[in-house]
Amino acid sequence: MKQLLHIGSFCYLWLFTSSIIISAQNNTQQYLLLEEFTNTYCPTCIDKHPEFKENILNKQEDATLFHIAYHHSTPLPDDIFYQANPVEEGERAAYYQVQGTPTVLIQGKRAPQPVFVSDPLLPQTTLDEALNQTAPIAMAVNEVIDGETRKVNIKVNILGNIPSGQWKLRAAVVEKVITYEPPHEGMETVMSNVFRQTLTSWTGAGFINLPAGNALTYNYDYTIKDDWEANQIYVIAFLQNDQDQSILNVASSWGQTTVLHTQTQTIAPHIHLSPNPTTDILNIQLPPSPQPLKVQLYDAKGQLLAAPTYPQTPSKLHFSLNNLPKGIFYIKIDINGTITTQKVLKI
Repeated sequence: MKQLLHIGSFCYLWLFTSSIIISAQNNTQQYLLLEEFTNTYCPTCIDKHPEFKENILNKQEDATLFHIAYHHSTPLPDDIFYQANPVEEGERAAYYQVQGTPTVLIQGKRAPQPVFVSDPLLPQTTLDEALNQTAPIAMAVNEVIDGETRKVNIKVNILGNIPSGQWKLRAAVVEKVITYEPPHEGMETVMSNVFRQTLTSWTGAGFINLPAGNALTYNYDYTIKDDWEANQIYVIAFLQNDQDQSILNVASSWGQTTVLHTQTQTIAPHIHLSPNPTTDILNIQLPPSPQPLKVQLYDAKGQLLAAPTYPQTPSKLHFSLNNLPKGIFYIKIDINGTITTQKVLKI
């Protein structure tokens, strides 16, 4: 794992791919980080997760909040996700002094734990209190995929006055969805946003509280492991104050990745992909031409999945992703040597 930090200044407002809206008060939207400590053998977790996913994650995730699920050693250390990285799982639990599961923190603050059967994992009132806030920093995370290696770029743009504190940049590698074959009946079979490893270590990377108009850039790389599903892997980065554990803002690379070995360009206006995201069929609108056409489909590892060719370029193609798992893919379109590459998300 490698890290580089770059400090720069800017005289205009950056436009990020995560659609950050900057206000006149030199603040931007504050995204929320939901950190959950769970265990595959935790009965309360198993009971509360369906409602939690339906009412919180499905409605808010990737729009206003980001979610990391750490697997704790309680009630049983046999949890395979805990066993995959017990040191870093334990370090994060120790940071928050978490003793058991389920435990949920929002922006570094502990949410009320369920007491009665009817209590949700995260009360809606707790979420509502955290929503619609602003922050004096804007963050963006981008990844470049080169086979099994991921190169991560994290930008922190300072827009206003940052409160004093012991601020640290932290970044975690997360797996979006894992289909799990549990050892016993009644356990969960689908896990969301499972923590895999840190990029910064949990001690965090240093942050310099500079005046508004400056930017800090952090660069890392990591390698996809054999037991990870590459097209579900992404990075969440956040700025946290070690004095009170509060989180100032957060960003994610989900949907912000490119394949290094393909030629990535802005797709031409006369080539249109829809729907994107898609659940199955991807329609590709093309400029009809007597020129030959090549279409290549890559997975998140950069592996070629399909490469149909056509003697002439039709006006429309229908590409099926039905037999592929959910995740990020890349369509490379070559019309007689003119190449464009577009990211596709299957949901």
